[in-house]
Amino acid sequence: MNFKETISTMIAYQSIQEKIKWVWERNIYHSNLYTSAAEYIRRSKYLAEFISAICAFKCMDGRVHIPVITKTPLGIIQPFRSLGGRFDLGWPALLGAVKDWITKNINAGRNCIMLVTYHYSKGDKKRGCAGFNYDKEAAKASALELKQQIQRVCGVTSSNVCPVVLGIETDGDSLVFVNNDQEIDLYEYTKDIEVLTNEVKDKVKKDLRTCFHDMPEAIFHDIMPLAYGNLEHILEVRQNHQIIQIEHKEFILGVGSGFDWLHEPNNALIVGPWSPAFSNDLDKAFSIIKSNMDEKRISDDGFILLISSAWENSLDRQLGIEKINFLKKIALGILQEKYPDLAKKVHCMEGTIDASTKRLIELA
Repeated sequence: MNFKETISTMIAYQSIQEKIKWVWERNIYHSNLYTSAAEYIRRSKYLAEFISAICAFKCMDGRVHIPVITKTPLGIIQPFRSLGGRFDLGWPALLGAVKDWITKNINAGRNCIMLVTYHYSKGDKKRGCAGFNYDKEAAKASALELKQQIQRVCGVTSSNVCPVVLGIETDGDSLVFVNNDQEIDLYEYTKDIEVLTNEVKDKVKKDLRTCFHDMPEAIFHDIMPLAYGNLEHILEVRQNHQIIQIEHKEFILGVGSGFDWLHEPNNALIVGPWSPAFSNDLDKAFSIIKSNMDEKRISDDGFILLISSAWENSLDRQLGIEKINFLKKIALGILQEKYPDLAKKVHCMEGTIDASTKRLIELA
């Protein structure tokens, strides 16, 4: 069993009381890490060298965790999650959030890298994206469509805002960079090596530069640490006895925002309230939790509905509390209507996330 399986399995079969305890412990651990001097220096050093702001559009699937698979410091990549990683800039809630994110960073003098992702499995189609009925090409087409939307809004040749399509192969946690008809699969560069050498890094950089020949140099510079980090991660996975036979083991459904502290893959489905069909995302997420219990991939004594909202000031926090209450009402309504037996096993946790510390503060 590899390390990635072990992380999920260790807690997946524990009692619901142990799972709730684990959530609080994980939050405290990552909050303490995030606010530590060493991590502050690491994050500051990263941002000093790679100044572009990065966001990622990705699936709610708990196996898709870009900071982990790129070895990026916590707090660098702003996540947007939905069912299947399917997004449309026309969605009013998403439109407002993306506009604010771009405006904030451009006004601060930072370029914007927008990672548009899809995921799949080489080993078993059914370990791919359920949101697209395990159809890799459909998931990829959706990502390319979002890239085109961003380019229509910000300009195809924008030197400040750059969408990048990334495939994520979840069996090996490897990235596939996609541009037009070209694909650069980072796993292919690691097949015959045990240690990442400068020669391999130079080859990857050269091939990516050819693939993204029209990408502004400043943005390309800030893409490269994601690629190098993924190469290192792939090798670490291999050294921990892959092949990865990983399936859904999520026992948490996170609803809202501020979940980047939940750094262990495959324990939580994360649903952002972006889609007008948000209720469908919740429905699918509950069905995955139910399937995990039915197939005995997790213990069947309960699951956690974790609803949170991130805040930067007191007004944000108070508005976030109202959002939490609303999202809880919507989620529990769907759960009780469509999954009445599962509803008997839900354990609700609600709290706000202090963006400066990543600390989860439970609502009274």
